[in-house]
Amino acid sequence: MKGFVAVKEMLLAILFGMALMGYLVLYGKTERLSIVLLSVLILQFMRSWRKIHWLYCSRIFMGMVVGIFLGYYGLFTMIEEGSFEDQLPGFRNRENTGVLLIFEGEPEKYNLPMLVNSLKKERKGIEKVYIPIKLYQYKRAYEKQGISRYNEKASQIRDKLRDLLAPHYDVFISYISCMPYHYEVMEQMILKENYGKVIIVPVSLSKTVEQIGGAEGNLVKHLFTSKAILRYSEPLWNSEKIAKSVVKRIGDLNENADINHAGIILMGKESAHGNQQIMEPNHIKQELLFMEKIKKMLVNQGFDQRKIIGLEIYEDKKAIKNAVHGLQQYGVGKIYMVAIGVFWDKIENQSRMDRIIKEIKREENVKICYIEGWGVEDLLIEELENRIRLLNVQE
Repeated sequence: MKGFVAVKEMLLAILFGMALMGYLVLYGKTERLSIVLLSVLILQFMRSWRKIHWLYCSRIFMGMVVGIFLGYYGLFTMIEEGSFEDQLPGFRNRENTGVLLIFEGEPEKYNLPMLVNSLKKERKGIEKVYIPIKLYQYKRAYEKQGISRYNEKASQIRDKLRDLLAPHYDVFISYISCMPYHYEVMEQMILKENYGKVIIVPVSLSKTVEQIGGAEGNLVKHLFTSKAILRYSEPLWNSEKIAKSVVKRIGDLNENADINHAGIILMGKESAHGNQQIMEPNHIKQELLFMEKIKKMLVNQGFDQRKIIGLEIYEDKKAIKNAVHGLQQYGVGKIYMVAIGVFWDKIENQSRMDRIIKEIKREENVKICYIEGWGVEDLLIEELENRIRLLNVQE
């Protein structure tokens, strides 16, 4: 009888561990089912509080660990649904120049298999232990923000470039973190030689094609041995037009306000996103140079240099609050917080910034406007078009 009770307790603990994982990563009805299951099991454990002793606690603990491990196993063995063909209709004219735009990308709605696949690539070794926590943060962000408009904005850039570059260029879109994946489109366009000439354009401030492709093992080696003529666009950190597009977005929002009462906080990609991953020194330098370029343009537009603050890499909520407090010392009436490292902010980052801004507004009497990135401005489209055309005429 004691053996049966011990097995029952162990099975309940395993179920608790699996339900806990379900609560962290599942969405909708399955999440609610996990909450109900957790509640029932907690009540069951509370009813057994008189039995608490070392052996009982160790049995429950081991069961929970096994349950969590099984949850991890189920999570990491998920198969991402969908296919390359469904996401990216067939290619057209091999005689044209193929143009591949590469964006970071993210699912429009909370898509567990896709997010797991992306996080497994991003995180190495022991960092993968924290994937369920990251998924929980994504889930809450989607619940709060609704849907992500990142891919929609990226598609707008592709469509505008298609119109400008037609009829001699075929422009396609791809992503690092969701379908259609960049390596799938690369293989279709280049390795299978559907196009004789291909121009690859990472829409990124500092990432190069080699750094993006390097995450896919030997893909870069295959690209360099391809018979297709390849051209690679450089990162966008040195672009005057994109810096001007950031300044234009701030100016348009401040059009009907006194420029002397405006404060600006420029946030690099990592500072805006709260990402503590280590960046390469070149990336940091490029981002800071881009930030300085924007500062100079803002000053030339009439903004007060003292009221423009640039946050360095890895800044946290406290640093953002300090920056807001510092600007208030100059009597600013409205503060523009600008993510300068991306063309459009991801949903988790938008959710995080919304929380920070609401917290600041409760503490400080100040208006704050968050600008999600460069935006889909004509200046960005012009920059990409010019780079593509120049690369196409290079020998």
